[in-house]
Amino acid sequence: MIPEMFATPARCHLFNAGMLSGAKQYLDCDLKKTNVSDFSWEIILWADTSEDISINVDSTITSFLDKEGYRPLFVAFMSAATEYNLEHHIKEFDATGLKQVKQRIEGFYRRNKETLGKCREIEKWFKE
Repeated sequence: MIPEMFATPARCHLFNAGMLSGAKQYLDCDLKKTNVSDFSWEIILWADTSEDISINVDSTITSFLDKEGYRPLFVAFMSAATEYNLEHHIKEFDATGLKQVKQRIEGFYRRNKETLGKCREIEKWFKE
């Protein structure tokens, strides 16, 4: 069902408000108390097809896809980028946007650090 929901850019556009809401909820969640596995796939599929936003993912964030325990950090990045872009009605964020995206991810990381474990790569990335 989910892949069909996001089959075209026009269909993705219909879900912008829902994805923004889901991104906010994800960034504010406690991973111990919330089942977010469905949203994780939804935001990736939606962002991949949507023409309303374009998310450039750097190598630090991409590396979290390969690390089972750190995939939530990749989803947090996608969520923070989605939140920023949709709220500001822009397709891509600039340096100011990246700073705000990092702040949102850092809050997510600090709140869920016990669940995720310490991640030196993301802590270094926050300081860049």
